[in-house]
Amino acid sequence: MFARLLKMSDLKQTSPRSYTTSTHQNIPTVPRHKILTYKYVEDVAEKRPPHRAAHLAHAKAFSDKGSLILGGATQNPLDQGILIFEGVSREEVEDFAKNDPYVRNGIVSDYTIRDWLVVAGSKL
Repeated sequence: MFARLLKMSDLKQTSPRSYTTSTHQNIPTVPRHKILTYKYVEDVAEKRPPHRAAHLAHAKAFSDKGSLILGGATQNPLDQGILIFEGVSREEVEDFAKNDPYVRNGIVSDYTIRDWLVVAGSKL
C-alpha cells in the first residue's frame, strides 16, 4: 500500500499523540500504542488473589493519567494479560511492568512489549 519510505518531514502531527502523512490524512504512520502482554503462570487463578487489589491500583494509576487505555486477562484459557498503552515510550511500559505486583510476585512468568500501529477503528 505504501510504496515509498516515509521521512519525518512527510508526517503531520494531527493530535498530541498521532501523526499522519499528508497523502493519507486518516491513516497513522507512526505507532502511538504499545501492547504489553503478560504470560501467566499455570495456577494464576489460585495465586493472584492476594495481589489483585495492588495490581488493579497500579493499573488505575496509569489509567488515570490516560496512558493505559485498556487492560485485562484472556479467558478460556486464563493464560495471558493484555494491556494497551497510548502515547508512552517503551521505557514507560517497561517501568509499568517491572513495578506491577503481578510481575514482582511471580504471577507473570514472562512479558513482551510491542509497538502497535492502529490503522482502523472507530477511535481513530
